[in-house]
Amino acid sequence: MTRMVAGAIVLSGFVLGMIFWIWGMFLYRKMKLQEQVFTRESENLRASPDTIRKDLFNFLINQYQVSGSARGDLLLRVNRSEIHVQVRSLWKGTGLRTVAYMMVLAGLMRKIMGFFIFFFEPLMVIGLPLTLWIFVVEDPRTCIRWQSIQVLQVIHVLWPPFLICFLNSRLRRNVLEIVDSLHHAFKLME
Repeated sequence: MTRMVAGAIVLSGFVLGMIFWIWGMFLYRKMKLQEQVFTRESENLRASPDTIRKDLFNFLINQYQVSGSARGDLLLRVNRSEIHVQVRSLWKGTGLRTVAYMMVLAGLMRKIMGFFIFFFEPLMVIGLPLTLWIFVVEDPRTCIRWQSIQVLQVIHVLWPPFLICFLNSRLRRNVLEIVDSLHHAFKLME
């Protein structure tokens, strides 16, 4: 293998790594700008607040980690998120208000993603091609230049940010689906 071919292989690995690194930075920015508090309200005109509170508590206690708050409302803890559930009596019927706080989940995912994007990926995307360029491409022996294919090892560090972004969106969607199912069950209660 000639020096020019080995150099082209290392440079192509570097360019590929840079593209994925920049893409990962965009994903990190998108994660950082996500909403962290979701509020939803529903009304049920068929049942009294006491009946609904009892039925809702029985519905929730069987499925989630539930604790009471100071005002007698419920607090659910799901996926490092908190969902505050408030049942209030209205002039006609009962109202349900849920507030989902995802600050802890968002902070954890941002820290993990930041570690990969700002520490681990630059180390691999810049450090590995640079090391290969210095020690492999410039080596006069042809058999050593074949090691320039090792630039493909940069692939191992390119996928974790995408996995973290997927996990973040899935965990957030899970919390919002719980809120939706809670409101759906509330509307069906009598």
